[in-house]
Formats: sequence, structure tokens, C-alpha cells
Amino acid sequence: MLLSFLHNTSMDLSILLDMASFDCLRTTLPAESIAAAAVRQAGVFEKGRRFPDGAALIECDEKEARELLAHAQTRCPESVQAITKAFRVAKLTP
Repeated sequence: MLLSFLHNTSMDLSILLDMASFDCLRTTLPAESIAAAAVRQAGVFEKGRRFPDGAALIECDEKEARELLAHAQTRCPESVQAITKAFRVAKLTP
């Protein structure tokens, strides 16, 4: 399950990922990446009725989201759909 949405304050994107997608980004994104802090600060939702497998919410700006998308396209393809959807909802071109 991949979900994403936009928190519309100064083009900050909120990307909701299933745990497998989040874990891929978390473990493969270089520490020096500009998006690394957003991934480290992500909110994690435990398994439950709303998120049967758990989920993580990454809040980031457009530049960080673009870096996450570029990284996901090569290392975490299961994350691409959620990141791309966040751009579409924000009426931005991925």
C-alpha cells in the first residue's frame, strides 16, 4: 500500500510510505544527502487497523522530495509511486 499527500504550506510535501518502501529509503539514502534529515525525522505509524503493515510519513520541501525521487528511481522503485503522487497533488511536475 503506497499513499501520499501534500501538506500545503510553502510547498512542503508529505509522503506517506508503507514500511518496506520507507525502510528501503532509510537504509540506502546516503547520510550526506539533503533529504537524509527528513527521512531520519519521519513519523512512523505502528501496525494497526489504519496501517496494517505500518507506515512512515516523510515531511520535506520540494528540493528534498526531488532528491528522494531520484534516489528511489534507482534504488527503491517501490517508493516512486508515492513520491510521484505527492508531486501531482501539489500540482508540480515530478
